[in-house]
Amino acid sequence: MGNAYELRLSRLTDLGRILELIIGASKWLATKGTDQWLEPWPNRRARDERIREAVSAGKTWILMDGDIAVGTITADWRGEPAPGLPELWTAEERAELAVYAHRMVVRRDPAYQSRGIGEQLLDTVGRLAGNAYGARYLRLDAWTTNARLHRYYKGLGFARVRTYVEYEIDCPSGALYQKPVEMLDGASVAFGVNPADAESWSTRAAADAVRLTHQ
Repeated sequence: MGNAYELRLSRLTDLGRILELIIGASKWLATKGTDQWLEPWPNRRARDERIREAVSAGKTWILMDGDIAVGTITADWRGEPAPGLPELWTAEERAELAVYAHRMVVRRDPAYQSRGIGEQLLDTVGRLAGNAYGARYLRLDAWTTNARLHRYYKGLGFARVRTYVEYEIDCPSGALYQKPVEMLDGASVAFGVNPADAESWSTRAAADAVRLTHQ
């Protein structure tokens, strides 16, 4: 990847691009023996509204190669669930400074595969959070039954926190992982981050994250 790639905050006009990435990933996942994203959960309307809300809140990033959306990731400084979703992280865990990654997707295209884009997206938001408000952990919840995905995160140095079984939560994404931000190697990524967007996200995240830990 070269300097033409830019990671920026997504806008509402990017919703179609984000959904295209998710739909492409769901088709690919269907060939890998997992039911992840086989159907929008709990339904298409609720799924799309969660995405819209995260974009509107300035928490969703999109990686662009010119006019092509290469990947996306949502980085939330809050550990609370979106409306309608169960609480996955405990009150004690949410009191710790952390960043929570959601809906990390890379375009299913040979031109963008096997280039470490997913890892770089995760590392980028982890370092942003570490620099902005001293986040200690990069956290995520993975699809409970997708063992291949669990191995991927473990290979990136994430440790399993716990996995909820089906009867404990009404949510298919109940495998929790985290990685200390200090473990991120700090190596430069192969794409640029829009500086104005980085400052915007960092300023809002820092003010809110620190306030939450002192409640």
